[in-house]
Amino acid sequence: MRIKLNPSPFLFLFLLVFIFFANSGIAKDFKYKLNINLRGAKSGQPIFLHHKYDDKLITDSAVFTDEKTFFKGESKEANMFWLTLEKNNNPELIFFLDNGSAEINGEIGMLSAAMINAGQTQIQYEQTQRLTNEYKNTRNQLLSRFQACNNIGNVECAQAVLDSAQLNEKNYKKDILNFIRKNPSSNVGGFLIFASAFDWPSIPEYDEMYDALGETVKKGKFGKLAFNKINSMKGTTIGYTALDFSQADVNGKMISLSSLRGKYVLVDFWASWCGPCRKENPNVVNSYKKYKDKGFDVFGVSFDENRDKWIQAIEKDGLAWQQVSDLKGWQNEAGKLYGVTSIPFNLLLDPQGKILAKGLRGPDLDAKLAEIFGN
Repeated sequence: MRIKLNPSPFLFLFLLVFIFFANSGIAKDFKYKLNINLRGAKSGQPIFLHHKYDDKLITDSAVFTDEKTFFKGESKEANMFWLTLEKNNNPELIFFLDNGSAEINGEIGMLSAAMINAGQTQIQYEQTQRLTNEYKNTRNQLLSRFQACNNIGNVECAQAVLDSAQLNEKNYKKDILNFIRKNPSSNVGGFLIFASAFDWPSIPEYDEMYDALGETVKKGKFGKLAFNKINSMKGTTIGYTALDFSQADVNGKMISLSSLRGKYVLVDFWASWCGPCRKENPNVVNSYKKYKDKGFDVFGVSFDENRDKWIQAIEKDGLAWQQVSDLKGWQNEAGKLYGVTSIPFNLLLDPQGKILAKGLRGPDLDAKLAEIFGN
């Protein structure tokens, strides 16, 4: 038997209100109050509090009265903040704020050494900063020893120091992973992945750290920063799928790198004003003519700013393949995406878009293509 229910308007309204508050509770903002007490601060002297969210820098200001002041505000989640005494200065004191009250005590002339009494996230941040500083100090000491061994030509000594440096980094990565596993809901875990700069980066190790993050962290600011960093590493590392991007061709039509899937593709970063690039172009032209009918293509990305000079160079050098540019010069977005700091530079991709090789110039490009296609 099927029973038809006719809920009253009141019940329907109740359900809507319940759903609204339930959902709004999920995205409820953190409200913080930061009390600042700095000896020597003059009444009327300003201080600035900064943080970033959704790639937007947010700055608030306050003035001291009798060496005291405070900030009140909201954040979407536990977030990193920093204080400066001048609006556009570099950070002088960095810390995390949770929901609730926090306090900073110190001297106006030694802001970087001020004591921070904040929430659990700040405690975790300080804990991991001690680990990080210990790792960096050991690394710097080993670097000095490595240079000393090199200066006297002692290969065995240099290798022993290098082995110690690798072990130091291995232990630090282990410490980070253990912290994240013990504190999966802490935004500090995402920050550690995002801010780390290892000498021997390992993508599987980064993946393991990221997988240990809690789902709430992964959906937040620092989880996204960690994910984007790892994704960027993969997209510029041999053996992984290249990061996709789109830019306009000479006619203004947007062309994506992924549109060339199914072929072996040389992503060629160059510019009309780049002498070494222009000298390298004949080699690329010869390889293109030789292998284009076998499944080879080129995707030229120009670091030009002047559209006319870009087109003239394409025509003069006989570059018959797809060419794109955002005409931002060294600020080319694709170049920044791949960390290109000098040109000419290239990446060779397989038909699935995975990176096979980097920086193939002169005979090296033709040799690699001969290996793939045969002479």
